[in-house]
Amino acid sequence: MTDITTSMNFRLSVPDLYMTAKSHSNFDYIHLNSARIFSEHAYDIENNPKYIDDPQNAPEKIKVLYRSYVSSSIICSVSALEAFINQFLLDNNDKLKTSPCSVNKQIKLKFKEFGRTLSKKKELLGQLGNAPNALLKFEIIVFLLKHHFIPANSLKVNIDGLIKVRNALIHFKPEWDNAFDKFKEIESFISDKIIHNPFYSKTNNFFPYRCLSASCASWSVQNADEFIEQFKSMMA
Repeated sequence: MTDITTSMNFRLSVPDLYMTAKSHSNFDYIHLNSARIFSEHAYDIENNPKYIDDPQNAPEKIKVLYRSYVSSSIICSVSALEAFINQFLLDNNDKLKTSPCSVNKQIKLKFKEFGRTLSKKKELLGQLGNAPNALLKFEIIVFLLKHHFIPANSLKVNIDGLIKVRNALIHFKPEWDNAFDKFKEIESFISDKIIHNPFYSKTNNFFPYRCLSASCASWSVQNADEFIEQFKSMMA
């Protein structure tokens, strides 16, 4: 995949030549590559011989650096999803506008499922473009072009969970350590899918301590990459 997409339209006449060109940067690849790099840095720290035997006694600055790499990997993974689907919206705007699917009850319910209210007075694609959840955009686009939503599967569930983890990081509000009840949903979803952060013990809260592991970073990158590829296959 390249990070630059260029399209050109030529119109020939005699004796003149007219040419229009347009290009835009595709940032999904950049974000996903960044997510992979951050994930690899986290693994390097986790497997450093200095800390591998007794990680919980590693210097605090190492623990902070490790969690920084992991959180950056998670954020970039979701950013890749957002960049990809926003690019798809731009590149396929005309096709989506001419879709036979109208703003029906199914689309309204899907927006509501993601906590959004669909206005009858505004254009659907404009509202979709401003929607804050990438998964909603994927869902509606599939519906418009394929006349059904994305089938329920483990990958779709993982993407929904990944976005929730990213949102918890982006919109994190400091609390007393014993008041992290609102993150129980994240723990119940992802706890058994990853290897926990080895630099913290079970006495530490799952989020944002034990959750932010190299394994979690790798899980994030893998699911974002696979979801994009699944979408491409559906659109082929």
